[in-house]
Amino acid sequence: MKGIYKEKGVWWADVRKAGHPRKRRSFRTKAMAEAWKSATLAAMAEGIYVDAAKAGVTTLATAISEYRQKRAPMKRGYEIELVVLAELAAQPFAGKMIGDVRPSDFAGYRDALTERRVAPSTIKRRFTVLSAVIEYAISEMDMPALANGTRLVKLAKVEDERDRLFVGSEESDYFEHAPRYGRGVFVDVARFAIETTMRKGEMVGIDEVDGKGVKQRRHDGILWGMVCLDKKIIKLPGAVAKTGKARDVPLSPLAMELIEKQVPAKGKLDPLSKVFDISPDGVRNAHRRTCAAAGIHDFHFHDLRHVGTTRWARVLPLLQLMRVTGHKDPRMLARYYNQEATEVADLMAAV
Repeated sequence: MKGIYKEKGVWWADVRKAGHPRKRRSFRTKAMAEAWKSATLAAMAEGIYVDAAKAGVTTLATAISEYRQKRAPMKRGYEIELVVLAELAAQPFAGKMIGDVRPSDFAGYRDALTERRVAPSTIKRRFTVLSAVIEYAISEMDMPALANGTRLVKLAKVEDERDRLFVGSEESDYFEHAPRYGRGVFVDVARFAIETTMRKGEMVGIDEVDGKGVKQRRHDGILWGMVCLDKKIIKLPGAVAKTGKARDVPLSPLAMELIEKQVPAKGKLDPLSKVFDISPDGVRNAHRRTCAAAGIHDFHFHDLRHVGTTRWARVLPLLQLMRVTGHKDPRMLARYYNQEATEVADLMAAV
């Protein structure tokens, strides 16, 4: 076969085809060289040939670094992802050529995390980032032949859905102490979270850490220009909504009161100014101090959204509840329907 020759005891296959770069590989036997050349020419003729050479000269650490610089800053939760990327870059397999990293390497990483008693949800998040790096290499670093080995690693099932609500006198205790923190604004934010089921970041903004470790504001949350009091809604843009898709948030009478309470006593409203004059860190710290003062344990600020959703689920039909919460999949709301059978019977009797 033309292009097959022996040199210094090694058989070489030399492939040259118009429209493709020259390819040359060595083999132990002539048969192996011929088989490779035939398969390569056939793939080129069918237009499915993929050059995997780049994956053989690029380390996973290099892919992690490029992903960190070019893709990660575009994502929500960037500051958290930076920590995960740093840990991934420190793993032994990161020094390998990305094409040589095997699923067994990833499985070993999983096992090491499990032995350290890292939570299954945390392990899953780290593998999500690792998978994103490999997908980035495939699509953006010209490695279409690269296989994503993370998909072959079995991870423990994650059951981390929170269903924490206020218990007993916790709600009254919480709102008794809340006005003492966050310059008096925090208590309104907390009540607004329950009333609208909005997330903290959507209400007061999101801070992130850039590549140099400097904290910067991604967005400021609700601005006055988003508030439509005449229509009783907040027009939340995609850049602010957690899902990345714009939505209109309906406002209950109490939510309207809380918004109107934030209107400055003097001066004209600036459409670009924040409705709630408190930072994300301010809310985080005020919530922590409020819970400590009230003696409430294991209660996250995000649980206020769960409290509000559970309450609205008792009075609103499913599709209307989805309008309030911003959920796109009705299955995500199933766990909020907590009525007892007696309550359902009473509702049926009222029809």
